[in-house]
Amino acid sequence: VTHRQGSSFFSEPFYDAFEDRGVPLFLPPWAFSKFDKPSNYASRPDFQHKVTGNQVPGSSRQRRQVFAIGITFDHKGPVPSKSHPDLPEVPALHQTKLEAVKKLFEERPIWSRGWIQYRTKLPNVIVRSLLALVSYYFTNGPWKMLWVRLGYDPRSTPDSKRYQCLDYRLPREIAAVSTLEARRSKLRKGLIYAGSKKQDEFQLSGDSVQLAEAVADSNAPETEACPVFIAHQLPTQRQVYYQLCDLRDESLQTLLHANDGREDECSEANGWCEEGVYDQLRKMLGEMVRRTAERVEEERRLALETAADNTSPS
Repeated sequence: VTHRQGSSFFSEPFYDAFEDRGVPLFLPPWAFSKFDKPSNYASRPDFQHKVTGNQVPGSSRQRRQVFAIGITFDHKGPVPSKSHPDLPEVPALHQTKLEAVKKLFEERPIWSRGWIQYRTKLPNVIVRSLLALVSYYFTNGPWKMLWVRLGYDPRSTPDSKRYQCLDYRLPREIAAVSTLEARRSKLRKGLIYAGSKKQDEFQLSGDSVQLAEAVADSNAPETEACPVFIAHQLPTQRQVYYQLCDLRDESLQTLLHANDGREDECSEANGWCEEGVYDQLRKMLGEMVRRTAERVEEERRLALETAADNTSPS
């Protein structure tokens, strides 16, 4: 028998509720009870994280100062035309680097960070700081993860269709996929962060500079340094974010520009492209990658057989 706040189980209204059901009264054995006497359960209050200063709750690392401006696709009003007012000034040492980034945005209004880093040969930390001075980014929509020149609105310019982003992932059944790395680049994995220690936005450790220079080597092919699709080559990563202008295949570009001059509306799902174009592009990419993977696997098999024949005793 249990009690609730001094009331017996057989007292009103508990007894009447069971009596009205018309079922036999059943008392479970005393051994089924966890306690042999009535008791009140005291719940423990919710755990509170200790927050000191501007630290992240539950972490010893301080919040990073992010001065880059990001907007959503459905952002109302004009796009950002000036950088964040709290962004620190660029040291004189990096003025030439800033001019190089500005020149790239004069060449074309939308870039990925990988392309900027490849063209400027600058470390990732420097590129991120410089991009916040001359561009903003979209958090969703067809230009997600891309940097847009300040004052330029791709949603009002059909010509910006070529700069839209396509998320492509390699099929699991491709045999050669095991030799590829994940989407996170070597540079990001090798960057050294100083934990909660405050550092200048433009300050780098020596190891980070050496690693960035190695990854952004001027002799490295652009297909390895930034996402560019070529029909007879496998992607360098399992998940790739292509800009549509970097799909270097005539059939893909023909599909992309099929509605040139007839772009009526810019939508969050398709941008200035026709509905279903993204699915068709992924399907065509998958077929090209599959054929290339089969050819690579066949060449690998023949190479292994040749090596085995050369090492076998005559």
